[in-house]
Amino acid sequence: MAPAQRTAFLAELAADDAALAAEVRGLLAADAEAEDFLEGGAHPAWAGRRFGPWRVVGEVARGGMGIVLLGERADGRYDARVAIKVLNTAYRDGLAARFRTEGRILAELDHPNIARLLDAGTTDRGRPFFVMELVVGPPLATLCRQRELPLEQRIELFLQVLDATQHAHQKAVIHRDLSSSNVLTAEIDGRIQPKIIDFGIAKSLADPLLQGGAMTFQGTMMGTPEFMSPEQAEGRTNDIDTRADVYSL
Repeated sequence: MAPAQRTAFLAELAADDAALAAEVRGLLAADAEAEDFLEGGAHPAWAGRRFGPWRVVGEVARGGMGIVLLGERADGRYDARVAIKVLNTAYRDGLAARFRTEGRILAELDHPNIARLLDAGTTDRGRPFFVMELVVGPPLATLCRQRELPLEQRIELFLQVLDATQHAHQKAVIHRDLSSSNVLTAEIDGRIQPKIIDFGIAKSLADPLLQGGAMTFQGTMMGTPEFMSPEQAEGRTNDIDTRADVYSL
């Protein structure tokens, strides 16, 4: 949408729903900032930075919400490599709240097929961060194709994903973005282990602040389009429950 059209659209939207218009403005600003963030090249300032006992040694990925850094244990207690997720737009209350919510949701989950939360905190510049189990393997669907795994083995691996999803649902957590890119793989002692990642738009039915999708305005479409349930695609956030994840799976 051209800038002039965008301005007119936001003005019209604000007349009907000021809160939703404010959310859209925030997302557009974050998207613009993400483009600058990505075009700016590498950020050497992150190298060597400490997050509690963890030290940054590289980058994993970047996006509109933030950056995922490669970290290692720096206090000598033991050797470990981790993923450190840092919010890029901490000064925007809505995005910061959603980011912190992801951390709270992850803290509730304890399953071998869900990437574990290891630590969390806030940088000296006020950016929230959390430290995750590092998962370096390809998406499960990609690995199955690359290795030409037989159907029986694919089903066995997928059953682990189903079990992890059931665990989340038993904790009243709906992932809302179970796309193929959010089911990665680890290889432990020669055994493939699927890992669900990225609970960034998850919905917690147990959190009073998030019941009914309180952090996602009605009419907002969130998720990966080709994996969305009809209610997600139509922005009917109040209608989204565990069946949305089942549809994606």
